Amino acid sequence: MVPGRALGRPGGAAACPACLAWEGARGGLAVDRRDRPAQCPGGGGLPGGVRSGYFGGAYCYRVKGNFPFLLLWALPSAAVSLFPDFQKEKVVNRTILGALSALTLVATAAPAGAAPVVSGELRGQTISGYTAVQRTYGDLPVVGADAVQDAAGRTVSRSEAFDVPLRLSTVPTTRVAGARLVVEAYDNRPKLAWERVDGSRHTFLDAHTGRVTFEFDLSADANGKGYYYGDVDLPTTQSGANWTLVDSAHPGGQCGPQTGQPYSKNVNSFGTGVARDLETACVDALYSAGKENDMLKAWFGREGLDGKGRSAPQRVGMATANAMWNGSYANYGYNMPKTKDLTAFDIAGHELGHGVFQWSGSSVGGYRYFAESGALNESTGDIMGTLTEHYANDPHDKPDYDFSEMADFFGNGKPMRILYKPSNDGRSPDCYSSSIPSTEIHLAGGVQNHWFYLLAEGTNPTNGQPVSPTCNNSTLSGIGIQTAGKIFHAALQLKTSSWNFANARKATLQVAKASYPANCAAVKAAWDAVSVAAAPGEVTC
Repeated sequence: MVPGRALGRPGGAAACPACLAWEGARGGLAVDRRDRPAQCPGGGGLPGGVRSGYFGGAYCYRVKGNFPFLLLWALPSAAVSLFPDFQKEKVVNRTILGALSALTLVATAAPAGAAPVVSGELRGQTISGYTAVQRTYGDLPVVGADAVQDAAGRTVSRSEAFDVPLRLSTVPTTRVAGARLVVEAYDNRPKLAWERVDGSRHTFLDAHTGRVTFEFDLSADANGKGYYYGDVDLPTTQSGANWTLVDSAHPGGQCGPQTGQPYSKNVNSFGTGVARDLETACVDALYSAGKENDMLKAWFGREGLDGKGRSAPQRVGMATANAMWNGSYANYGYNMPKTKDLTAFDIAGHELGHGVFQWSGSSVGGYRYFAESGALNESTGDIMGTLTEHYANDPHDKPDYDFSEMADFFGNGKPMRILYKPSNDGRSPDCYSSSIPSTEIHLAGGVQNHWFYLLAEGTNPTNGQPVSPTCNNSTLSGIGIQTAGKIFHAALQLKTSSWNFANARKATLQVAKASYPANCAAVKAAWDAVSVAAAPGEVTC
């Protein structure tokens, strides 16, 4: 073999004059065949080959090949980044430039005191005294490994991947244009990956094989109604000689057509009151969004949808019978008969409620829009829409627990979803079961909707709201929608990317015991009443 060049930082070869280059290495890592044989006990062609281990700042490896020994001369932290699972002996295949085409090396554990790549934390936003935290590995974010800390810095909620041991290479062997390098741990099996973002869609590709490891979409679909609230006051914004549908009272809020630009006129008057008129639809949408933002602040002390004082843009005129949240703005179409735009309190509140879900808890870790996490996301939209409707208490739209009843989405005069008895729609479950994770998420959200109704109103309300049967034949008393909403919203601040029904039960009980102890038993009874079983480690009331 002849000396090769060391890849990585300048000067690497000079530091190792008799080295063969290590393909893909960084920081001047190289394989040394003769500089420091004394530091590899058992080497130098001794019978049985060399022993492997850490000696005097060098990592030694036994070689399966034609050569008696090789020494990888590198800093311990850099060496860890080359070998998956450094705490266990692991066979790793790499190509060495020069006379060798491939060698198989066996890495061994570093002794106590050797410095591995360090796991750390990235602190995110703080809402209601809770701070989102994302795990890091070196300088890479570990997506899917996130937690929530309270004001004292105590971790009160975490995803499973937050505690998974990390020993992996941070040197990619593939490249993906426009993507960022991360450690992807959504399945609790961390791997180096490229995160590619295309609009609202996130795709993770293994940084060594290029295989897709995980993907999710921040867009969230919902069906709703169109409704006109008559003469309303809108906080618009003046721009030059024109007025625009930019909400001056709620930063970030605006409404316009599919171009994304807000409606603008030379008079400060918008809408005609006519169904399917898009400017009128924007009046409803902006008014509804304002009510939701006001409700969040008045009832929960939350500043804006994002918790930082900002609302979100809205668009009307989507050419489909649907409404949606795409991760940054809400978009509204029409009902199936095409007679109404879907911009009333409960539907607008639902779509913007996805933003509340997105920007709550450990949002730096994102969320999964499928299975139980997706169901709880959709249910959060329904609950936020219901809370907005009750807060607004508008005579045009009597507060209730029916979703999209004013829109007549199907043209049959029936609401799309019913919180007090989800199964009234003929499809949604009232109770949790093993089939929930595979149930369509809008329907599966009915379980948490049912829980919220029972918590707020009970089984036999005396205020004119409907009777709600339970799954265990229990009889419950409600605590009121505002208190139920406060507990629900506070529990969302404990959300991690692996949110499920057990997590939601555990979090609401934790919040209730800490801040609403008189209602803790009611929270538990409501979860029991929809068959969501006790979660490991949950508090007792």
